[in-house]
Amino acid sequence: MSNIQVRITELIESGWTYSALADELGVHRTSIYDWESGKHNPAHARIVLGYLDTLLQRQPPKKRRYKEGHYLQRKKAERERNAEG
Repeated sequence: MSNIQVRITELIESGWTYSALADELGVHRTSIYDWESGKHNPAHARIVLGYLDTLLQRQPPKKRRYKEGHYLQRKKAERERNAEG
């Protein structure tokens, strides 16, 4: 297992999400999956590894909350209202 795979696993276990990591690194979340699985390595592995190390020292960001509920929750509630009426 590479150092990048280890760091990503540690970050995920400490509460970071794949999306949050991707946002911090400026890549798509599938890139994070690919790096963690060993499918691909980042082009600038040393830089990415250094940044992952700094993220280990930070708290994970809070998950986004939607004021009126998540899109799928709103659609489900809308379908239920339509079925009742």
